[in-house]
Amino acid sequence: MSGYPTYQDFHGSWVVYCWQSPGSLGWTVMRAYIVVATEAGKSREVARQIAGLPGVTMADACWGSRDVFAVAEVKETKELNKLVMDQIQRLAGVKETSTHIALD
Repeated sequence: MSGYPTYQDFHGSWVVYCWQSPGSLGWTVMRAYIVVATEAGKSREVARQIAGLPGVTMADACWGSRDVFAVAEVKETKELNKLVMDQIQRLAGVKETSTHIALD
């Protein structure tokens, strides 16, 4: 299965959970690369938590100047703002984020 298991799409009063990325369903998506700096020793836990967030297709702890690299697919910038600012930046151990939106 590709994509992520918890993508939520709200249509009126019901919610669709799908096992595919939104793009594979014909929806227009925005892909973003989110680079995260964490506190020492927190990169694996932060990556695990980010990977479980709706809209995140992958998140890996890495060596180098930044500690976690994540990919998200969302339908609009408002959704990306909520993901990064309301969820990722509020996780324990996150010091800084840098978000890069992919060109089509």
